[in-house]
Amino acid sequence: MSKKVIAIDQGTTSSRAVLFDGKNNLLDFEQKEFNQYFPNDGWVEHDPEEIWKSVFDVTDKLLKKHSVKPSDLAAIGITNQRETTVVWDKKSGKAIYPAIVWQDRRTSDLCDGLRKEAGTEQKIQQKTGLLVDPYFSATKLAWILDNVTGARKKAENGELAFGTIDSFLVWRLTEGREHKTDATNASRTMLFNIDSHCWDDELLDFLKIPSNYSPITVQLFSHDLRNELKKLTYEIKAFFSPRNSFKTPFGYFLFRSDFNNWKNFLSSKKDEINEFLNEELSGGTYGKYFLEHFTRGYEFIESLSDITAPWEFRKKLLLKDIQESRKLMRENSTTLSSLKHTELDFPFSLMVFKTMHIPMVLHQYQSQLQIHSRFKTIHLEYLIDRDINTIDDIRKLADSL
Repeated sequence: MSKKVIAIDQGTTSSRAVLFDGKNNLLDFEQKEFNQYFPNDGWVEHDPEEIWKSVFDVTDKLLKKHSVKPSDLAAIGITNQRETTVVWDKKSGKAIYPAIVWQDRRTSDLCDGLRKEAGTEQKIQQKTGLLVDPYFSATKLAWILDNVTGARKKAENGELAFGTIDSFLVWRLTEGREHKTDATNASRTMLFNIDSHCWDDELLDFLKIPSNYSPITVQLFSHDLRNELKKLTYEIKAFFSPRNSFKTPFGYFLFRSDFNNWKNFLSSKKDEINEFLNEELSGGTYGKYFLEHFTRGYEFIESLSDITAPWEFRKKLLLKDIQESRKLMRENSTTLSSLKHTELDFPFSLMVFKTMHIPMVLHQYQSQLQIHSRFKTIHLEYLIDRDINTIDDIRKLADSL
C-alpha cells in the first residue's frame, strides 16, 4: 500500500487535518474550532493546549476513520496562522503564557518607543522588510518575557523555547526532539534577517531577547544568490537622497522634478537586472535550484507508485521540456482535476502543474524581487492635481494618504 500524507491547517479559529493518498488525491478531512479569548481591549489570546488538542483530535480521528497507522504516513505538512507567538518550557513542553494572537495590539506602546529611538525603525525595516508593528511576533515575545514572572531569567538560562504555531506543533509532534521553523514563518517575527536568512543579533538586542531559544530555520536560497539580490536592491535604493526625495516611515517620496530621472534610472537598472539574471543565473545557480526541486518531487512520486500504475518515468528531466509543458498547460487552462491519471506521463505533468508558481530561471523571478519593499514612490498619476515643490508639500501629501 502506498504511503499517505496528512496536511495540518492550524488557523486562527479552527484546526483542520487533510488526508491525501499516494497519488495526491484528497481522501478526507476533519475540522475543529477552538476558543478565542479577549482578556482586555485590543488583546487576543489562544490556549496553546486547546490548539494542540484540536490538532491532535482532528488528526487522530482522520487516521482512525481510514485505518491509517503512523507508519503508513510518508509525511505531515503544516500550514499555520503566522505571527501568533508561543513561549513554552523545554522540559515540560507547556506554554508559560497563552499564545498571543497576530491580531493582538497590547504592544502598541512598545512599538511607539522603538520608532522614537533614532535609527531603530530604519534598521528593523532594512533587515526584515517589515514596519515596526504589534502585528509581528517580536514585541509579543518581549512582552511575555517582561510580564511573566521569572520568564526572562529562564530564557537566559536556556530553559524556554519560542516559536510561531508551526514550531510549537513540530515540538509536540516530535516529543521535543525538533525545534524548527522555515524562513517564511521566521520572516514574520520581525527578528529574522531576510538577507542573511538567520536570526539577527542586533534585532534581538533591541528587545533584549536571548538568542538561544529561537527555532532553527530552513534556508531557501543559496548565500551567493541572496547577496547578489541584496546588492541590486541596495543600488536601486541608493538613488534616493534628501536632494530628490522626502523620506517617511513608509518609504521615499520623490519630488516632481525628479520623476524623469527616476524613470531613466530605473529603466537602466532594469536592463542591468535583466542582463545579470539572464546571463549569470538563468542556466546556472537558479536553474539548477529549480531542477533539483522538481526532481525531488518527481522522485517522490515514483517512490510512492506501485506496479499497477500505468505511468512511465522519464530518465532525464530537462528545463526545456518542463517549459514546453508549462506553456501548453497555460494555453489549455489546465487544472489539477483535468490531469488524467491514466496518461503515461501523468507524474511529469503533475510535477509541472505543482511547480507552475516557481520561476524556472531567475529572470522570471524579477517580478517577484519586491524591490519596492525597501521604498515606495508616488507616481505621476497621483500628483496630477497637486503642486509638489517643497518638503512641506510632500509632508501634507504624506499626511493625506
